[in-house]
Amino acid sequence: MVNSFEYNKVTHSIVSCNLCGLKDFNIVSKKDRYNFPERSVICISCGLIYINPRMSARNYNDFYETGFYRGLVPIYIKKQNLGPSLDEIFDSEEKFGDALLLRIKSYLSKGLVIEIGSAVGGILASFQKELGSMVLGLEPSRVEAEYATLRGIPTRIGLFEDVDIESDRPGNILSIQSLNHFLDPKKFFIWAYNSLSNDGRLVLVVQNFLTLARKIGSIHGATQIDHVYMFTPLSLRNFIESAGFEILLFEDWDTDEYTKIGLSSHHMAIVARKIEVTPFTPLVISYQSYEKTRYDILKIRFYCAFIYPIKKVYRTVKKKLLKQFRRFAPNASC
Repeated sequence: MVNSFEYNKVTHSIVSCNLCGLKDFNIVSKKDRYNFPERSVICISCGLIYINPRMSARNYNDFYETGFYRGLVPIYIKKQNLGPSLDEIFDSEEKFGDALLLRIKSYLSKGLVIEIGSAVGGILASFQKELGSMVLGLEPSRVEAEYATLRGIPTRIGLFEDVDIESDRPGNILSIQSLNHFLDPKKFFIWAYNSLSNDGRLVLVVQNFLTLARKIGSIHGATQIDHVYMFTPLSLRNFIESAGFEILLFEDWDTDEYTKIGLSSHHMAIVARKIEVTPFTPLVISYQSYEKTRYDILKIRFYCAFIYPIKKVYRTVKKKLLKQFRRFAPNASC
């Protein structure tokens, strides 16, 4: 049931920065977009943005198992408390997978394709269809995993920690709009590195926190209870390169070029190749990470406070004027 998750009974704990391990931070937001009192902070060493304190792993497991998270978006956009059907989610994912492959197909490796957080299997269906590859999904939601299996996408119920790759190592590991949800991204990157075949590929589609905040017109509006970690281009590069991967493709989709083919404008896409190093020894952190991200957040706050309201009023007035114009001159073109 969507409403069976009881937020008032959850427990929270303080965590250190997942990348550099430090505990020093500045507060970014004191509540999330759904008005949950979830505090987001930025590490003053590496610029990583994350929820702190945060719910326990058990609480997050209940959050997903109950399907509560699927009902949050309709509430946020003020629609009835019903999420999309599984069929609709599958079709949407498959279309997204088709668009994604237009950008990354030439960078992929051969062999098994595993997706972490594969939901109902639509993206893997696209990869299976276009590449002819064997695919395997890993999804914590039992309902969605079982649906994916019925649609012909082999899917295991669980987290990436539950998969032990012993024989047939994947040529590609996908994390499509899932990295924000991981409680331990560092552990995921190490698992991906150890699981991939030599010269294997890691494919990520991750929300760009700065782009989303600017488009929404709010810093706290870009945070959400299920996005435990929030990434910028700099912090994402820090993670990928520290984990032992060479970036082959890095695209920020904040232009019409990408939205026209069905990709989301507030996401980044990365294809990275596994190289022979030991993950996270040493850390690769840009000296600009914290200061630049803090400056970008300040710019967005200024934009949200002054520029965004003016643009919103302008769009509203323009819409009303066009409506009046069409009312009195219905056959005119504009």
